[in-house]
Amino acid sequence: MEKTPHPLDISRVSEAIRTTPEYREARNDEHPTPLVIQLASRALTEAATNQESGYRNKDGDVFNVISHMESFAEGQFALDEEKAGLTQLSGMERREAKLAVVGFNHAIKELISNNPKLQFTEVVDFVSTMYRRTHVEEMMSLPKEQQAAQFHNFSEAVKASVHGMRNEVGYEQIIGELQRQDVDVDYTSDVATEDDLRGADMFITLDGIRFPVDIKASYESAQRENARGRHSVVWSHLEYEDFGNQFRLPVEIIQARAAYVLRDIQSARRSSLAA
Repeated sequence: MEKTPHPLDISRVSEAIRTTPEYREARNDEHPTPLVIQLASRALTEAATNQESGYRNKDGDVFNVISHMESFAEGQFALDEEKAGLTQLSGMERREAKLAVVGFNHAIKELISNNPKLQFTEVVDFVSTMYRRTHVEEMMSLPKEQQAAQFHNFSEAVKASVHGMRNEVGYEQIIGELQRQDVDVDYTSDVATEDDLRGADMFITLDGIRFPVDIKASYESAQRENARGRHSVVWSHLEYEDFGNQFRLPVEIIQARAAYVLRDIQSARRSSLAA
């Protein structure tokens, strides 16, 4: 029986990219440019997606992540520089940067939702390695210290993104537990772009009232946003260690956190009614 290839087999993924017309027509050099990788991956994503149903196979999920990788790096870098006070983005530039980050986050969430057996470090290492390979010529022109810093910063940004999306998946698991406890609650993660840019990760319907929530992976982040008057922000009540190296929570963690999550979404519901 033929063994199913690992979805994050970087040699197989790279070979698929090299066989695309976008890659072959763009250049014949050993190392492709980031734009070539982006265009080739986008074409492979479209090829793996049923245009009528919207269904995308697992390979398509991988290529979708790669197709967003470069814009994510640029967008996250721009937002980080502005946060550090090193630059000032225009409103349009900030919006474009946020859209790039949101697009990558969505691609990551689709990948880990549809491939539950993947491990956290596998995904982070795969994306980080693809970025390094894509930027090999650029990296070689930089001093070693700068190479290391650029790669480290990107890897940390990917790690934060994957962890944030993992928390959203875990939060959905906990809502599922509340449903099993006969709580009148439902949710959708299918949010409009403008709602997403305003911070809505999902819309929850609790006791007939629908409202947005912004799920934070850390208690401190949620507290800061609440202090600014953003009462739709909730902490996931999940710690990094709760997942181990996985993308699904153990049943005992789900059950232990359910009451805390219910309390928070009840509070968010009250705030939405008072707004």
